[in-house]
Amino acid sequence: MKGFYDVFTKCGRFFNYKEKFTLCLIFLLGGLLASCGGDEGSSGATFPPVSILSVEADNSKLNALEFVVKYNRNVSVDTTEGTPRISFVVDNTTKYATYQSGTGSPNIIFRYGIEVGELYQGGLTVASIIDLNGGSINDAENKSSASLEFTPPSNLPNAIAYETIYSNDCAFTKIKKDGQVATWGSVICGGNAGEVAKELSLGVIKIFSTKTAFAALKDDGSVVTWGSSTNGGDSTSVASYLTSGVNKIFSTASSFASLKDDGSVVTWGSSTNGGDSTSVASYLTSGVSKIFSTDSAFAALS
Repeated sequence: MKGFYDVFTKCGRFFNYKEKFTLCLIFLLGGLLASCGGDEGSSGATFPPVSILSVEADNSKLNALEFVVKYNRNVSVDTTEGTPRISFVVDNTTKYATYQSGTGSPNIIFRYGIEVGELYQGGLTVASIIDLNGGSINDAENKSSASLEFTPPSNLPNAIAYETIYSNDCAFTKIKKDGQVATWGSVICGGNAGEVAKELSLGVIKIFSTKTAFAALKDDGSVVTWGSSTNGGDSTSVASYLTSGVNKIFSTASSFASLKDDGSVVTWGSSTNGGDSTSVASYLTSGVSKIFSTDSAFAALS
């Protein structure tokens, strides 16, 4: 306060009492504001940098892979001009987990939704920086830019797959998160896939069914069948045609029909319910674009 007193005393020589009092208040307020600002030359309070503490992968959600980014302070995420995302590579394919929630908190979540038929079993590699993609991530308090670099999570899953359950009249089968297939129920209907278990351990992307059998489509275009031999569970008679190139499978109550990349059609199962197409085989060698079915017959559109 000595400085303020000196100013007051010196200035008092030139101003009257009222002016002297006003001038003193001005200098006093200036000194208090300077004190609140910190040391001389300081522009105000300082904040620690907004940095990422860790990133964790979460594969526990149904048909979703999430990344939880943990900051040391609350952050604000703006998606007006674009949505921030984290890229990852699986089976030489780049995918993106996009921002979902968490703005205003220190933990923000990015999610990749696994689609029907998706299966990746080659391991994941995650980029070490968040791609803003036109959006922004800032300190929620002072609006400064948040750090985007991070160490990739150590708990990445080895595979991701669309997890779902399929059924027929008396058995169930399921594609699990790791891409493997589980079966249960009546053995007659395919509740036990022991004989083809090895073929079902990798690459299954979708499963189809008749009333008592299953057919699994794999990512290499091959087909695996099991269950009732008379209702489509036995495809040995057409096995050589089902080793590759199949992209869709259709079914009646007791037969299957597969549509291949070259437009050809292969059928098997009950001969009275569409499983035997020998009488029209010459029409099914190419050019077919769609297949339709009833409980007991197929129709192909060329």
